[in-house]
Amino acid sequence: MKLHRNPLGISCSLVLIVFILSGIGIFWPFASAQAESKKSASFSLRFGPFRPDQVEARQAGITWRDVYGGGNSLFSGAEWEKEIIKKYGILAIGGGAGWIQASGKSLKSVNPPRASAETTEFQIAPVDLNLTYRLAYFKNQFLVPFGRAGLDFYLFRERKEGNATISGYRTGYHFAFGGALLLDWLSPESGVNLDLEWGINNTYLTFEYRYSHINDFNRKHDFDFSTETWFGGIMFEY
Repeated sequence: MKLHRNPLGISCSLVLIVFILSGIGIFWPFASAQAESKKSASFSLRFGPFRPDQVEARQAGITWRDVYGGGNSLFSGAEWEKEIIKKYGILAIGGGAGWIQASGKSLKSVNPPRASAETTEFQIAPVDLNLTYRLAYFKNQFLVPFGRAGLDFYLFRERKEGNATISGYRTGYHFAFGGALLLDWLSPESGVNLDLEWGINNTYLTFEYRYSHINDFNRKHDFDFSTETWFGGIMFEY
């Protein structure tokens, strides 16, 4: 049975928490007497769960859960952004790439689903382009809320034991919002050393909610990677 998910299924409590924390963080800058180097870009590492419940083989009646189970796979990725406007916040443009891999058992019968001894693997390499706006108004701002939107290109491959490989790509878009928590206050001396030795101006712990609509812009395919998820990670601003 195909599972449908609400793309805007964000709880009111989550939105309220984000706005409260954003308000506190915007007006709570972290004091530092050290002169900082100029910053113009950022590099991020991101990790989070991935489970595309809308992937299915329609003619065969096989869903993602039937083969790869109901658990999450791990998304890991990196992203680079260039800060292009720094007045009234920060507007940045950039891109990223990631890797997702899931393994399961091929089915020897569909109704009811029965797993065989053959192993099957699914690999996805997502690539995206982003436009990000950060509500960064003060030097050393403790919490920086952000929103972003962009385009996606997913390369995928499914490999089965003793059978041909299935491969292809899907395109789509995404939107996201989250926050970046400044870590320099934990160890101001380490923050100064990173700036002097490596040019890293600020280090942030990041959290992001993302909705991705990856089905070749609403074309009907067996491989629809649309999903809701969240990412946690670390961002270096330099």
